[in-house]
Amino acid sequence: MDHLRKKRLGTVLFMVTIFAILSLGSATVAAADGGVYDLVNGSVQISNGKVVQNDKEYADALPTITSASSSSNGITITAEQGEEITLRLSGVQITLGYPAILIQGRGTVTLLLEGENEVTTSVSGKMAAVQKEGTGRLTITTEEGKEGSLTANGGAAGIGGEFDQIVYHITISGNAVVTANGGNGAGIGGSGSGQASDITITGNAQVTAIGSESAAGIGGGCATGDGTTIRISENAKVLAIGGVSSYYNDAGMSIGGGVYGHAYGVKILDSAIVYAVSDRWASPNFTDEEHNTFSGDYRIYASNSTPEDIQNGTARRKECVSITLVANDGTDARTELTETIGVPRSIPMDAFSDKGKRVSGWNTKADGTGEKYTVGQSVTWTENTVLYAMWEEASPSGDTSRPIFWVVVLLLSMAALGVLNMRKKRV
Repeated sequence: MDHLRKKRLGTVLFMVTIFAILSLGSATVAAADGGVYDLVNGSVQISNGKVVQNDKEYADALPTITSASSSSNGITITAEQGEEITLRLSGVQITLGYPAILIQGRGTVTLLLEGENEVTTSVSGKMAAVQKEGTGRLTITTEEGKEGSLTANGGAAGIGGEFDQIVYHITISGNAVVTANGGNGAGIGGSGSGQASDITITGNAQVTAIGSESAAGIGGGCATGDGTTIRISENAKVLAIGGVSSYYNDAGMSIGGGVYGHAYGVKILDSAIVYAVSDRWASPNFTDEEHNTFSGDYRIYASNSTPEDIQNGTARRKECVSITLVANDGTDARTELTETIGVPRSIPMDAFSDKGKRVSGWNTKADGTGEKYTVGQSVTWTENTVLYAMWEEASPSGDTSRPIFWVVVLLLSMAALGVLNMRKKRV
């Protein structure tokens, strides 16, 4: 009897041991916050306060990701609505054919920079190096009193959305030093027709954002991407270069929209310093005070300037003038433009409208006795100028909707009939 009990007990213990061994691989391993995960050992997925690597799950609310070099493993972060995920990048070096860091969901993700980090998406055109999807928030910063850097070389944007996608809510703050190079998109923002909204650079952050293929440095993508609600404040220092494309024969804005995009809600405030490089830094709506605010130090440089030129003081800085367009129609309507000295620009054709009338030209005097400019004329401005709209009737000659047209037709018809009748009588 005792022998039988011992045999059964041994069987139970054996089964428990086997079950524990089989369960160990799928169980969540309790780990102290701040565990280090090297990408050499496999890709990392982070969500719900857990880190997964090589099919093992670790409970870790502040993981540190590192890698001296990784060409096959990346980082995927999924933050659901209301969730906050913070991780530290420490000496990360990643080069992949897809996003090196992919951020998804509607929650909040914070990347703490430590040391030098560089991530690259080697396939051009479709994907960002740090790719943000969804409506959540991404903050790139440093821990208080510490420094860290991140270089992001994108196939599409450097930091932002994949091709043709809208990207929202990106903040760079603290002592973060960030360089973002777009491969087929903005340095920070959209790619293709992708728009960018709610981008903030603040604190002591230092940012270099270089767009490509007619995308903005910071803002919209290469084609019609707009850049909206872009705020640079406190002691931030920014170098933004709009991408140039021979295909469009034009460039994206340094901060704002792509080659056919626009800028709204751009604010440069406090002690922020912005170095802007682009011949399209100032489109008519870019410096409209109703939509954009520039109380910080904003410096504009020629489109062939490089970061090195600006740093060593050899870049040619552009000076600007203010062009005021006055409706001259009995109202106080006016539009303020800021144009670069030495760069020819066309006077807008649709600055104002009035039912039944159209702007036929511009004049430096309200009564039309000053210097004249035609609609759409390309002008190289050298000084602040006020232009008054000159109006004319909108209906062109030959408009069959006006009664006088039919009167003329009737008279001509009657005259023709009279001539024919006279000829018949002579015959």
